[in-house]
Amino acid sequence: MMCELLLAACVLCAPVFSAIAGPLSPPAGPVAPTQKTLTEVEPRIAVSATNTPGDADSLFKISQPGSYYLTGDITGVSGKTGIEVAADSVTLDLNGFQVVGVAGALVGVGDAANTTRTGVTVRNGVVRDWPSGGVRFFKFGSSRLLRFQDVTSRNNGSHGFECRDSSIFIHCESGSNVGAGFFVGDGCLFESCVAHQNGAAGFDVSFGAQVTGCLARSNTGAGFLANDATLVGCTATFNSDGFSATRCTLTGCQASFNSAWGINASSGSLVNSCGASNNTTGGILANTGTVVRGCQVSASGVGIRTTGSDACIDGNSVSGGTTCFDITGSGNIVMRNTASGGTVRYSFTGVHTTGPIVSVAGTITSTVSTANFEY
Repeated sequence: MMCELLLAACVLCAPVFSAIAGPLSPPAGPVAPTQKTLTEVEPRIAVSATNTPGDADSLFKISQPGSYYLTGDITGVSGKTGIEVAADSVTLDLNGFQVVGVAGALVGVGDAANTTRTGVTVRNGVVRDWPSGGVRFFKFGSSRLLRFQDVTSRNNGSHGFECRDSSIFIHCESGSNVGAGFFVGDGCLFESCVAHQNGAAGFDVSFGAQVTGCLARSNTGAGFLANDATLVGCTATFNSDGFSATRCTLTGCQASFNSAWGINASSGSLVNSCGASNNTTGGILANTGTVVRGCQVSASGVGIRTTGSDACIDGNSVSGGTTCFDITGSGNIVMRNTASGGTVRYSFTGVHTTGPIVSVAGTITSTVSTANFEY
């Protein structure tokens, strides 16, 4: 009896919960699905024989603006380009896959000859083994506004990338191509790209190019072959010339173990705060009108050499090698430099303007601000 009374008391004291449900009357109108359509889930277009059918000289051809992507590797066919871009405002995501060439095929990814493409982006994949070149958009004299990001182009029978004006390259790699790694037109921009083991120059750039934080290694030609360009924080190793620069500005660049000159600069170039070490022929060659300022050169055949006239060699440090400063030509100015080690520290041929050469052990007593020192 007592248990029954206690059970009744617990029931009476238990809290009362109420459940709130939604409305029982459905909204007016037919019932519609709530899931997303396939187009909403993946709004891009897959590259396929159905969506992007090829033609007589292309395996796949993109003929309309839009965003396209690969769903797997593509293997080329003799006599055809892998993916032809025949429209403007196209984004092609390689989606981590490879576009692979075969004997007799043409270009991996590119446009047709004598066409102008603008607003094209190619990203995220590998293009390799194409006899006529990896990535090629090659209409001369046109502003392209092309963009390449995280693309590798290698083992191709011509250039890795051959693109014209106003193209942008970010985190791209070009290696083991028969031609240049990057062969481009005017006004191109490079950030953190690598060119290695190509049969010509690593980077062949010109007229307004901006090249930042890039690496050229073991190319048959120059690591960087540049005209009227700006290069910042770039590195060249094991090429012929590390940098072959005409009317260029080089800042904070490094050249080492190249078989010719570390930096070969001419025609009014500025070489500022750069380094050159262990280059076979010499560290820095300054041709007519070139300024070399604040650079450090070590263990090269010749440290810094001038040819021609009107070069300015100012505030540099050279150590080791056969001749630290080899000043030839005429009418150059040499001041505030230091030379140590080496067989010959300062060699002058011709008439030049120079600060006095101070050679002293112990305390420096010279107060001439333009003095060159040896030790």
